[in-house]
Amino acid sequence: MGGVRDLAARAAAALLFLPGLLAAQANPSVRPDWSASVRALQRPLATLEPAAADDSDLAFLGSVLAGRTITALGESGHGMSEIGTIKARLARYLHETLGYDVIAFESSLFECWAADRQAAGRNAETTLRDSLFGVWHNRETLELLEYVRATKATDRPLVLAGFDVQISSARGAAERPRLLREAIARLDPVYAAEVERRDAQFISRFDEAAWLSPNAAAYRAFYANLAWWAAARARELSSAHPESPELPAVLRRTARSMEAFIDELTRTGAARTNAREAGMAENVLGLFREIYPGRKIILWGHNAHVARSAGGPELGSALSMGARLGQVLGQGYYAVGLFAGRGEACWNDRTPYLLTPPKDDGLEAILLAAGSGALFLDLAGAAPGGMNAWMSSVLPAKSWGYWDTEFVPRQRFDGLVFLRDVRRPAYLDIEPGEGIEAMTRPADL
Repeated sequence: MGGVRDLAARAAAALLFLPGLLAAQANPSVRPDWSASVRALQRPLATLEPAAADDSDLAFLGSVLAGRTITALGESGHGMSEIGTIKARLARYLHETLGYDVIAFESSLFECWAADRQAAGRNAETTLRDSLFGVWHNRETLELLEYVRATKATDRPLVLAGFDVQISSARGAAERPRLLREAIARLDPVYAAEVERRDAQFISRFDEAAWLSPNAAAYRAFYANLAWWAAARARELSSAHPESPELPAVLRRTARSMEAFIDELTRTGAARTNAREAGMAENVLGLFREIYPGRKIILWGHNAHVARSAGGPELGSALSMGARLGQVLGQGYYAVGLFAGRGEACWNDRTPYLLTPPKDDGLEAILLAAGSGALFLDLAGAAPGGMNAWMSSVLPAKSWGYWDTEFVPRQRFDGLVFLRDVRRPAYLDIEPGEGIEAMTRPADL
């Protein structure tokens, strides 16, 4: 995202002053009534570990999420180990106990779908690398993908899905032209060959500005036609592919994703951000209504995307995916913001940085006042006003645990998870990669 690389070197240098900075982070001041509020309402989490033998500390989620069909798990930044671990635990609990059968990442819809189809017969790391952005190529996420693989042998597998319009895996994207041809060829071999050729060219050259600029309109029209073709011949496609009844919807949403991706690549400012946010919201609704109808879905992405209200340094004036979903789904959507108090993390390019100290009477300071190492707080179910007035107040808060921002907690999230201390993730690679692999991270978040 803008500004990350400019600040990365400064943040890395600050690691030299870690002991002093952590001490400064420890004791921000908080109004006594707000401290009392968070201590009274918090749900302390006994452990972060997904394989915990005792999940009784999560039992409250049954009532909190009653009637919800899509639960979104955010994250302040992509490079915090403990956030990945607790999200994996929450996802596992939602699947095992509360009937959620789809885990959809902020990664390519098509690449995740294709990887999930082969997940039972592959190791979890291959599934991860063929689907998810490089920011999640770490052991914390791998543990969840190992769980996904294990569920494939049960009568209730957890489905791996994606909702992003961007290409997230070079390895996964490289297989897409062939898979599109194989899907279409049973009905129209000539068109299938054209789709394979043109999709392969787009995948190989979309990141070349000199190529994309004169070709954007033609490729947007190509993908729009593919979306129309998949919708018009949906019944025939389903009949030709009885093993994949969701295929027509996957093809249509893949094509529409590329339309939005081209818009994102060729626009600037809020229009660029809105193209991605709108496309992701449409993909989530496509998963919910067409690809996996009737199934409850867990979303995994950045706080800025899942938030019910826009704003902040990440999206500016753009309308977030979560705000769009909230408008459509109402109380069926539950957005959880995840925040951290102190420690270190990594930017998308894996450069380490230190979290900056919480502001007095800020969101992180209030949550620190609870005195727990990890907690869940249900904002949607809390009584308004009184000592809970902080939930409806404009509060200073941290984006990525680093930048100062502000928002009204109750307007932006239905629930909060707070971790007092975080560390860098345990990455599977030393470097994020070269060429297109270096792009396997969200372009903005």
